[in-house]
Amino acid sequence: GHPVLSSLEGFAGLSSIGGTFMIGFSTSPDNQSNYSTSYLMNLSGLDALTHAGAIHIDANPQLVSLQGLNQLTTVTNYIHLADNPRLENLQALANLTTVSTFSLQGNTRLRNLQGLEQVRNLDYLTIKGRVSTTPETPAAEGLNSLTGIESAGSIKHLNLTGNPLQDRSALNNV
Repeated sequence: GHPVLSSLEGFAGLSSIGGTFMIGFSTSPDNQSNYSTSYLMNLSGLDALTHAGAIHIDANPQLVSLQGLNQLTTVTNYIHLADNPRLENLQALANLTTVSTFSLQGNTRLRNLQGLEQVRNLDYLTIKGRVSTTPETPAAEGLNSLTGIESAGSIKHLNLTGNPLQDRSALNNV
C-alpha cells in the first residue's frame, strides 16, 4: 500500500514555510499510477502558519475545509487548489492579504470565493471547473459566483473556464 496522511498535528507551532507546502497528490515509484496520499478532512495542525512561499493542495478526496489556515496572511508565490471534490469553501483564508497567483481547478463543491475578501492585487487568477460526463452529475460543476474578490483592487490575468458562472458582478470594481 501507499503511505497515507491522516493528520497534520505534528506541524503545530509551524509559523512559516519558505518553500512550497504540497499535500495530496503523488505518483507511484514506477510512474505508472497516480494516487492520493491524504485522508485529511481539514488542515488542522497548521493553525500557527502565517506565511508560505507556495501552497499546493491537490487530489484530497476527503478535504472539506481549509480550516487550519486561518492565520495565513501571506503566500509569496501561489496557492493552487485542485481536484478536492468535497472542498466547500475558502472561509479559512479570510486573513490572507497577499498572494501572487491563485488557482482553483476541479473543486466541484466550491460555489464562490468568499474568504478571499482581504486579498489585494492578484497577478493571476485561474478558475477551471470540471466538465462532467456522467449522467448522475450536471454538465458543468463548480463555481457559480465570484463573490469574494470584489475588493481585489486589480487582477492582471484572469482565466475562467468550465464554470457555470451565473454571477460575475464581483468583477465590476476590479
